[in-house]
Amino acid sequence: DAERARRLRDEADRIAREGFAEGDARAAAEVDGKLREVVREGDPMAIHELGRRAKKSGKSMKLVYRGPAPMPNRYGITPGYRWDGVDRGNRFEDKVLGMAAAAAHKKEKAYKWGAADM
Repeated sequence: DAERARRLRDEADRIAREGFAEGDARAAAEVDGKLREVVREGDPMAIHELGRRAKKSGKSMKLVYRGPAPMPNRYGITPGYRWDGVDRGNRFEDKVLGMAAAAAHKKEKAYKWGAADM
């Protein structure tokens, strides 16, 4: 197709502009950069390269918890990625959230009762 032919033509023009000498520092730096961009399997330093790429793109490399959904807490804190899913608390959070929900329900009910005859 036309797009592929255009890309091949552009690549051929780029290659034609490059120098043939071994000492061409610019071409050597470009080739070196391309070789460094490749992440190979089994490379022990690959995690660092992936981290740098994630920083550039703005994505996070942090591990996240992927188990069953945890109980909500009043601060919205998500569990760490090593959490085993067992809630070892004394249910204080449940009581606090329950009281907050009951207060909101009572307030809404009072508003509806006060506005019922309008």
